[in-house]
Order: sequence, then C-alpha cells, then structure tokens
Amino acid sequence: MASVAEILTSKYNQDISKSNFGLAGYNIYKHPKGMQLQLKYNDKNLKKYVIIAKVKIKDNMPETISNFIEMYGSADLKNGKYKITPEIFNKLCQQHKKYNELIIDCNVEQSRSQVVIERAGIRKNISKMALSIHVVADIVEKLSVSKCLTALEAQDLWQAMYRIEQALTAYKMPSELFQNMLFYNEAKKKEISNKFVTAYVIGSIDNAKRFLPYRSDLDGFGVGANKKSISNNKSLIDSYMNRLDGI
Repeated sequence: MASVAEILTSKYNQDISKSNFGLAGYNIYKHPKGMQLQLKYNDKNLKKYVIIAKVKIKDNMPETISNFIEMYGSADLKNGKYKITPEIFNKLCQQHKKYNELIIDCNVEQSRSQVVIERAGIRKNISKMALSIHVVADIVEKLSVSKCLTALEAQDLWQAMYRIEQALTAYKMPSELFQNMLFYNEAKKKEISNKFVTAYVIGSIDNAKRFLPYRSDLDGFGVGANKKSISNNKSLIDSYMNRLDGI
C-alpha cells in the first residue's frame, strides 16, 4: 500500500500546471516528504522563489489571512515585506482542503488494516482503528493505577467514547450484539480499586476534592444538544464542592 505522502505527491503531479493555478509571481508547492504546502514568491531582487509561508496539510487552515500569516507566515511576510492577496489565499485554501480531505480518506483506509494485539492474555487480530483505542486504554489504566488521571481527562474520555457508542448504535450494531468484554481484566480492575479505601464511595467529599480543581473547566449537564439529568452521585459531588468552595 502506498504511503499517504506518495498518494499526495501523485495527486499533486496530476494537478500541477505550468500556469500554477493562475498565481502570477507565486507558486504553491507541496513538499513530498514534509506533508506540507509551501507558498513561494518570485522575488525579483533575489532572482529566485522564496518561501513566505508553510502549512502542514493535516493542520486546520485559518479562516482569515491575518491569522494565517500569524500562524504560518515567514518573518518577512509578517513584517510586511511580502503580501498575500485574497485571491492567493483562496487558492491556497482550495489546495489545502483538497489534500487535507485526501489525507483523511487515506487514513481511513489504513485504519482498516489488521494488526496483532495481546491484552489480558488474549491474542488476536484487530483493526488499526481499534488498536489506537487499546493504546488509549493502556494509558488510562496506567494513570488510574498511579491515581494521576484527572477529572477533566476523565470527562474528555467519556465524551470521546460516547461518540463511538452513538455511531455504532445508530449503525444498528450496539454492544449487546458483541462480546465487548473479551479483554476483561480482573487483576487490573483490582489493582486500580485497591488504591482506594474500602469505604470510598463515588458521591463523597473525598471524591469531590478530585473534581474541585477542574470545576470551572468541566462541562455542565445542560450544555450541548443532548441535556443530561443529574444523578444522585453527581448532585452529592456538586454539593460537596460547594461546601469546599465555601458557597
């Protein structure tokens, strides 16, 4: 299978023309190894094309010229020696979007290839997209064992997992149709839970202390299109945080 860089280079070679997208004095160049687009300007004084901006194809393109210059412009572009017109910026955005979408398509296909994984004594072939989730699970287990995982990180993880659950359920392939507990690890579960005293409960002041430093960054249950009802444990955590905050 060709690499993403090779596919992009092939596409670039098909698209490039002598007129270079009609940009007189400018050149949009795709670096074959750097996975980036370079905007070059034909400097008559230097008698050569100089790179005035570089943006990685996988990055998000800024919506305005000023933001683009601030993020990806050269020193000479930022100080006003060179200029970018709206026409040039639009052409660059069009090229970036095309290659960015191609990268996404390539990554999707590559993510479906098979790799071997071994976890909890189970060895099997899985897709690369699932492997990336297992890698995250390894990190979560490690941080949980060391009691370093924060409430804010836990929120990010739950929100990301919900996206997967929502998509698979809408696709009519919910967890009830699969043995999703194949990698169940009782030893790891005990290793994590043993870090807490036997009487430790979710809706406690001790647990609230772990949430308090991130309270202002945690999303409220009324945020988003799908509002969430507050459970008893969540209510208790909020109440204890109020007490700790002196509210």
